Amino acid sequence: MENDKRAGVYIDPDKGRTPVKVYAKEWLARQQIGVRTYEGYDTALRLHVLPVIGSKTMAGVHSDDIEDVFTSMTKGGLAVSTALTRLIPVRSIFHHAVVRRVIVESPFRGADLPAMPSAAVDETQLPGAAEIDAVSRGMPAEYALAPWLMAGCGLRIGEVCGVAEPHFRPGVLRVRQQVQRRKDKEGLLRPALVPLKHRQAGEWRDVPVPEVVADRLQWHVRRFGTGADGVIFRGIRSRGLLSENPLRDAFTKSRNAAGYGERGWTPHDFRHFFASASLAAGLPILDVSRWLGHKSITTTVDIYGHLLPDSTERGARALHGVLSLAA
Repeated sequence: MENDKRAGVYIDPDKGRTPVKVYAKEWLARQQIGVRTYEGYDTALRLHVLPVIGSKTMAGVHSDDIEDVFTSMTKGGLAVSTALTRLIPVRSIFHHAVVRRVIVESPFRGADLPAMPSAAVDETQLPGAAEIDAVSRGMPAEYALAPWLMAGCGLRIGEVCGVAEPHFRPGVLRVRQQVQRRKDKEGLLRPALVPLKHRQAGEWRDVPVPEVVADRLQWHVRRFGTGADGVIFRGIRSRGLLSENPLRDAFTKSRNAAGYGERGWTPHDFRHFFASASLAAGLPILDVSRWLGHKSITTTVDIYGHLLPDSTERGARALHGVLSLAA
């Protein structure tokens, strides 16, 4: 013990006796995350994880326990990808415990879990321009611009809710903010303007604005004006910031009414359309990754890399030109 202390690797066994359900609750309460992420983590822990290992101590959880949690979820009807996603907060909890020297190593080390299924998007199942227009026309006029911002600028639904007129320049939109539900001073969940995903306050990204989207933007502003700070979308009844839920509901109703219910398109599929159309046009994937606001280009490659034009023939010609100089 004294040697471990001198070496800086000593682990206090009392800390490891904390029940998982206690440690998880304290960990979750300290997380600075959006409401939807918080709710997802809370649901995963409460319904799927803690019933299996909640009564165990942090030091008493081993790799086979993690496998048991995963198996219980898949046997309960969850898809493999969904079950693996539910384990994300669990992995973070035990990583936190290792960093804080509550346990020696994470039980995920050595756990026999399947790899996450491919995230690659199936471009053959995405909507086209006609479908995008149909969904837009079926939405309330106040929200009709939203599908075009998703498909034409690659915005996430929360970013669409936070778009402001002053952020537009000819051919360019500077994406600065998004709308998420946050607790106000009274503890009530209300829409609020917050920093972009994976970004700090004040950070932004520029995305291209097609002329067809710019025209619809001008029409929208002429007819409906803007809210506080030039924010374009407002709740139809509240007249305050528009949150994701009513916009998502309007999207789904319009999609179904247009006869595309079986396709199951979500607002995020319109963002996929933006990426796939950009890459099909030969635009550099590094630029597309930046426009999408991905944390890493690795994410972009995993989802859209298969859509890149095949450069094998061009590569062969280029290498032939170089190597033939020595022939």
